Amino acid sequence: MTIKKEFAFILLIVVGACFLFFAGITSHNLWLDEAYSLSVASRSFSELFTIVARQDPHPPLYYSLLRAWMLVFGMSLTPALVLSVIFGLATGLCGMYLYRILFGRSSICAGILIFSSPFFLLFSRMVRYYSFAAFLVCLLLIFLTKYLQTQSWRWWCALLAAHIAVLYSDYPASTLFLCEIPCIALFWKRHNRQVYGIISIFIITALSFVPWLDNLWYHIHQVQSVPQKALLSHSFAGGAVRLAFTFYDFICGETVFPWEWAIIVPLCVIFISSAAVAIRNLADCRNESHIPIIIGLIAVSSLLTAVTMANVLAQKQSFVYMPSRLMFCFVPIMVFAAYGINNFGRMKGYAVAVVVCVNMISLMNVYTYQNFINPLYTVNWRDAADTITQHAKAGDYIICDEPEPLMYYLKRTKPKAEFCFDEKELFTALSKDDVPPTIRLFVSFTSRDSTGSSFLSKRLIEYLMDNGRVMFFQDYGVLNERYMNLKKRLYGKAYPAKMHLFLVELQTDAVIHYFRENNNRIISALYPSSEYK
Repeated sequence: MTIKKEFAFILLIVVGACFLFFAGITSHNLWLDEAYSLSVASRSFSELFTIVARQDPHPPLYYSLLRAWMLVFGMSLTPALVLSVIFGLATGLCGMYLYRILFGRSSICAGILIFSSPFFLLFSRMVRYYSFAAFLVCLLLIFLTKYLQTQSWRWWCALLAAHIAVLYSDYPASTLFLCEIPCIALFWKRHNRQVYGIISIFIITALSFVPWLDNLWYHIHQVQSVPQKALLSHSFAGGAVRLAFTFYDFICGETVFPWEWAIIVPLCVIFISSAAVAIRNLADCRNESHIPIIIGLIAVSSLLTAVTMANVLAQKQSFVYMPSRLMFCFVPIMVFAAYGINNFGRMKGYAVAVVVCVNMISLMNVYTYQNFINPLYTVNWRDAADTITQHAKAGDYIICDEPEPLMYYLKRTKPKAEFCFDEKELFTALSKDDVPPTIRLFVSFTSRDSTGSSFLSKRLIEYLMDNGRVMFFQDYGVLNERYMNLKKRLYGKAYPAKMHLFLVELQTDAVIHYFRENNNRIISALYPSSEYK
């Protein structure tokens, strides 16, 4: 293929990717973690670092970058989404360039595999660090390839900067560091000087992380102290199932389809066959330098390491978020899948079958919206905020167990009701002298079992519905029955993963009575020296 034809194909791929990534971006609906990102980025830099240091188990670089971006382009959802999409597009282009410098051949196949993946599209259009971390990882692998090829100090400096940026952006992506030295050491005689250079990079990177190390240990302790939710991980067999299901989610784009178990065995056969063919064809990967083998080993081993570590550290939480945590290695994996398609000879059908299965399942998930293992992605918080604004009157109150996304839209619709961030704020508001004897309360709750209700107890919800007059009750989001059945099989129980909104009218004294009888810890926290009755 001539250079002009290849450039034309690449341009066509990029234009098509831009259309897919930016289509409908202004109608994007927030979910909890995205709203949290916007909330953190709307604070001052000093507040941002304080919040991330003690309340968020992620490094601060992405939030700082998002804050700077929004200061320039506006404190709203669309500019934040554009930033994630830009990183997603840049990640795909970096993946194509990585293919070119590794194999010296046209990267069109790699570009098609990357940009056509619904999995990649899904997580590149979220106001989260996913596409940013994937972009940094691609840069790191490019700089590592260049450094191994040239031994240049210029690429050593770039590689050092990439290591520090990855470490301050995404902890799972940092598992790359654990895999670099073992993979390169397999060819020590060919790359002994580079090994010493990378060791020096590790030392400097570790020293640069010392100021944040205390926060990392704090976050690990917080994760381990969360009340047990995923009981499956207690047993060895349960841990094996958990690992296998995480890989399956990563491959298929967070799905629970009626026929997914019927394709797991064929998928496994396809992957094993493809791996066997890839091993037999490793000699074609420029074996005079071994650099493609090194990069491939780093990508695959970092995926395995990240899955294992994430499951161990998050064993007391739900495992439904693992695929998004692993997006950092998706593009390198697709780069080597493209190599398999181009070079497996008569066996390339296996690699093609893998890619087709992955994208077909993910695409059907996105199209039908019966998709994600976390159905709360589908909750339309904008409609919920519009409903509240339409029915709210002066003197009404709003309370929600996942307040960030609802608060984001309520700030724009500006209902007459007063928003209470948690039960403590609700009690404080109702304790004022000017509160009428009868109140109306909008209650939004998700009742999911993956993280629990951190702001709103199920006991309060049941009390309000039993002791008040429910004026309307609406559901938001898609209830994935396959997901519910799977959770019941694995855990023995499952709560509906939907968002519910209802308006209840009841006596103010009844709510005060609830706090007095069932929630004395809130009263004692607010009035430690008071004789409030």
